Amino acid sequence: MTQRWKTFLSLAMLASLVLPMVWQILSKALPKGVASWEIAEWLISYDAGLIRRGLSGQLIETISLGTGVAPSVIAVLLSLLIFLLLVGLVLRLFRESIPVYVLFSPLLLGAPVFSNFLIRKDTFTVLAFAVSFLMLASARPLLLRMLVANALSIVAILFHEAYVFAALPLLILHVSKGGGLIVRLKQGVPFFLPAIATAGLVLFQKGTAAQAVQITERWNEVYRAVAPAYCCYDSPPTAIDAIGWSFQRGLGAAANILDDFSGPFYIPLMWVLTLLLAGLAIAFFKRETREGSRQVFLNFFLMQTVFVSPLFVLGLDTGRWIFMISATSFVAVSAWERRGSGIAPWMPFRELVRYVRCLPQRILPIHGLLFFILAVPGCCWSMRIYALRTPLGANYSALKSLLAYVF
Repeated sequence: MTQRWKTFLSLAMLASLVLPMVWQILSKALPKGVASWEIAEWLISYDAGLIRRGLSGQLIETISLGTGVAPSVIAVLLSLLIFLLLVGLVLRLFRESIPVYVLFSPLLLGAPVFSNFLIRKDTFTVLAFAVSFLMLASARPLLLRMLVANALSIVAILFHEAYVFAALPLLILHVSKGGGLIVRLKQGVPFFLPAIATAGLVLFQKGTAAQAVQITERWNEVYRAVAPAYCCYDSPPTAIDAIGWSFQRGLGAAANILDDFSGPFYIPLMWVLTLLLAGLAIAFFKRETREGSRQVFLNFFLMQTVFVSPLFVLGLDTGRWIFMISATSFVAVSAWERRGSGIAPWMPFRELVRYVRCLPQRILPIHGLLFFILAVPGCCWSMRIYALRTPLGANYSALKSLLAYVF
């Protein structure tokens, strides 16, 4: 593939982000978006007591009352700021690791845009992990590394408990500069004890239906005071009402998928294939800026799949979990590749991935253009949803929605 063709693909992928981003921002910032899951999840707060995911809502309430800006608009602006910070960090530090058209494809940073979860907390999970992992890889004083990594991890956990699965285990295992599992745990667990304690608190302090009602009533008061056009909720929005979601409910919902088909396609199998394709495509298109990069990436990818696997049972947003697996694995291997990195990768899957550098890229029939028809649907898998979550499909869907809104 020539450099001119790579540049064209990169510019085309970047351009394809614009319309879906504009539609997500517009649809969630306007009054009609106030009851959407994306906005309501940001608005879970501590107004009814200490519960999971409540820090973001408390922050937004404080900003809204201080500025007079509608809470849902603040949620959109925070989501956009976090996404841009993540993009800026990755481009500044890791842009040599992978082609731009792969980096912003639906398999990596393009996933929140194309799969319609830009206005969610997932990008903050990845951003907090990235900064924390970079701190572990740095040569800064141990106390500073511990304070920064724990502070960011605690904030991320209080934003969303997914961080406990998608980031904390990998961080704990890479505090040590080497050694086996026991050595790494002996060093990593004490290092991250404040974050681990916060995780325990959040996982057991879920919330109740009564607290959901209290939170909703408080937001009605805030909307009446600062943005009457956005008021009011008749009942708790779905995301706020779901704060008491239990393991049993998650297990029951996950069990239902085991019998699910979309036409001739068995849904659990399609999710497995989506996950495998994401890992292999990133590995084969990743540049080896350090010997063994592809094996290390796939090792991180497999580890993260294991660590994140409880979320496949506890929640139905399988595509979001795949995004976290891909993005954190890419960040981790890219941080390891940096000159002077103090990371010593733990390689439990060494034997499984050691042959990957012997496989020619042509064994995986992927051309750069294929990234424009790949997708990782955010929650549900069907042929229609898959098609609408590709770069081409997402632009078609956004354009159709924008035209319907205008006319």
